Amino acid sequence: MIRGTANYWKPTAAKKTFSSIDYYLWGKIFRFINRLHPNKSMKWLKKTYFPTYNDGMHVNNWILTGPKEGNHLIQMAWTPIRRHIMIKSNYSPYDNSKREYFNNRRSTN
Repeated sequence: MIRGTANYWKPTAAKKTFSSIDYYLWGKIFRFINRLHPNKSMKWLKKTYFPTYNDGMHVNNWILTGPKEGNHLIQMAWTPIRRHIMIKSNYSPYDNSKREYFNNRRSTN
């Protein structure tokens, strides 16, 4: 759900919104885990559910990671923003003389 929503909105200027959603989700998750283990210390919760995450591209100390499988929850802010480039007004994909232009567009996207 997170990745799909981020991919849907990535052509917009949504980086700040993505970060806000990540923060909101983290708060909900942390409160849920805290209710799940009411007698455990903050140190235990951090060690069990939020170990240091480093995949070479992203380093974070508060990424939800499954204690058994090691799967992690992605963040929306990790999704790169890619702007949509408009097609030139007088170009058509059906015009054979513009074939190279449209092939270049496909290769960059």
